[in-house]
Amino acid sequence: MKELQNKVAELFGNGAITLMIGFKEGINQEAVPCFLDDASQVDQLIWTPDCKNNLTTYLHKPEIKQAIKIGIIGNAVTLRSLLQLASENQFQQLAITVLIVNEPGEVLVLNTIEEAEAYEKAHFPTYSTEDQAMIDKLNAMSREERWKFWTEQLSACVKCYACRAVCPLCYCTSCTVECNQPQWIKLSSETEGNLEWHIMRAMH
Repeated sequence: MKELQNKVAELFGNGAITLMIGFKEGINQEAVPCFLDDASQVDQLIWTPDCKNNLTTYLHKPEIKQAIKIGIIGNAVTLRSLLQLASENQFQQLAITVLIVNEPGEVLVLNTIEEAEAYEKAHFPTYSTEDQAMIDKLNAMSREERWKFWTEQLSACVKCYACRAVCPLCYCTSCTVECNQPQWIKLSSETEGNLEWHIMRAMH
């Protein structure tokens, strides 16, 4: 923990970042996102197995982009999101510094997209036995079986849009679902409209 805090303080000190997006301890000792703009605040930073949020989603916020030089902590999932967003030109004029805490507990600083790509390629996460079994099961299904499976899975959707709010790849300033002239997808929560919503997101 101290190594992480010292590294972030160093990045503030040498001007590499003006804002750090990380985690701190919240209510009931839960890990919650935090935003630091000064080295004096680094003692708030934590990194534990409970730090599960993909912080990349905050990089779409106008008030975050104003910082220009932004540090962000995460894991391989965070890194994959960052690389995808970079490939879609979402970080123009931003300088993103990524901090990764590896398994031995070392804090690695990735200063460029090239460094991030090299690390991600060398540390691509493996699927758990359970996840791989589910992937194999889905791949073995016929088109009709797969449609039935996903229809059942998505039947619980109430269209609260929380999936859109937390998704780092949902960065449209105006969402198709909020367009009513013409209305492409129904706003109300109903089976047909819910399926359209999730299919659109998967394709998009």
